[in-house]
Amino acid sequence: MKKVYFPQHGGKTTEQNLVQDLVDEQIKLFGTDCFYVPRTMLRDKTLGEVIYSEFNQSYMIEMLLINVEGFGSPVDFVSKFGVRISDEIQFVMSRRRWEQSLVPALNLTISQRPNEGDLIYYPLTGNAYEIKFVEREVPFYPLGDLYFYTLTAEIYEQGDDEFDTGIAEIDAIELDHSVMTTLNLSNLQSTATATSTIDQGSVNNIPIGTGGSGYMTAPLITISQPPDVAGGDIPATATATIYNGVVNAITITNAGSGYTTAPTVTIDGPQTAKDFIAREHIVAGNYNDQGGNRSWTSDGTGKIYVDHSGSFDPVFATTTLVKYFYWYFEDERLRYRYTYNGTTATTTKGHFYYDAANNRYCINAYTNTDTSGQRARMYDLATDSIGEVGGWNGSNLTLELMNKSGDFRDGDLINGTVSGALYTLGSFSSIDNSNSEYDANKAIEDGADDIIDFSEKNPFGEFGNFTGSF
Repeated sequence: MKKVYFPQHGGKTTEQNLVQDLVDEQIKLFGTDCFYVPRTMLRDKTLGEVIYSEFNQSYMIEMLLINVEGFGSPVDFVSKFGVRISDEIQFVMSRRRWEQSLVPALNLTISQRPNEGDLIYYPLTGNAYEIKFVEREVPFYPLGDLYFYTLTAEIYEQGDDEFDTGIAEIDAIELDHSVMTTLNLSNLQSTATATSTIDQGSVNNIPIGTGGSGYMTAPLITISQPPDVAGGDIPATATATIYNGVVNAITITNAGSGYTTAPTVTIDGPQTAKDFIAREHIVAGNYNDQGGNRSWTSDGTGKIYVDHSGSFDPVFATTTLVKYFYWYFEDERLRYRYTYNGTTATTTKGHFYYDAANNRYCINAYTNTDTSGQRARMYDLATDSIGEVGGWNGSNLTLELMNKSGDFRDGDLINGTVSGALYTLGSFSSIDNSNSEYDANKAIEDGADDIIDFSEKNPFGEFGNFTGSF
């Protein structure tokens, strides 16, 4: 039955377009540009629980703050943890502008609309707000259509979430609020030494005297010349390899000829210490740089591949032994640790394996499928001890580390995977968050140690409660 007195629902009328134009105009006149930051949740593959969240994209869109006098009145409610008071803020976003700017590019938990849990960054205040509720039907279908969303949000409370949007002021949220561990490093650099022996005029062995320390790349080996080079004697040559910053092997590449005495072997000293780069990843212990400049392709489902080739050839376990890999993409949107476990392929995000049937490598369930033409570098890690640089003071050699995982130990070598910086870990406190004035774990622990002397054999007892002799 045709509607005579009311607009036809389900279609677009000139009146509806006019209302939408007026809504968009008001938001553009009285609103401001904000950033919509979608949340990506990394879930446990067994129980499906959220381990942490990533914010690695941002989209600019105009919004209207409808709290014309600032923040709304504090909202208080009672929970099992007591009374909680929080300030609310409300934004209005054009439905048409949302569809034009965001929907085609987003893989949302709830499609086609803003999602609770996503963030709004408001440049005017420099704060991020977490969306708590999306009102989509008030007013209820005037003229048979909906024209805007009303987003109720609260100030974002930083947890273990990672920010890598490419917008410096947004990514700074992680730096300002993350748990920071201070590593006290030492720059223990020393030059390696070696000697040589000869047999029938040729160098047959170059034993290492001391391996040195602090080497970031293999040093140059210089061997003194035989006495009569002009007459046809051939100088010997050799190369070095390093492990954990120490020269661990010297290989003779040309034994030479004409030596009457063992030549002198000189090893170049370690390179000048380098500085860590902000937000680069560091690894504890040795790692093997498997090479970069590798072009990846995507199959459109979240899997990306590179053909097996040359030196880009990590040794995979044939058992359930866990191996650790770290990938760094040129666009800096992906900087995480990947794990290969045995030979079973899995759809878990970040799982890396060798696809033997097609002779290629694969990263499964990668969040960014736009990988054509990108370049990537891979590192084969000795351990899963990894973190992200939050701050670096080269004068006193203190490193502020966030998003730390794995076990760090005194004496570990700390490697910067991008800068090439190499230092030795002297000491650190696992309970001291240097980035928070409210963290009191270290103060409580130190206070407890002043009360109870754990150097005693029985710190909780009293003298005289023991019969016999100490």
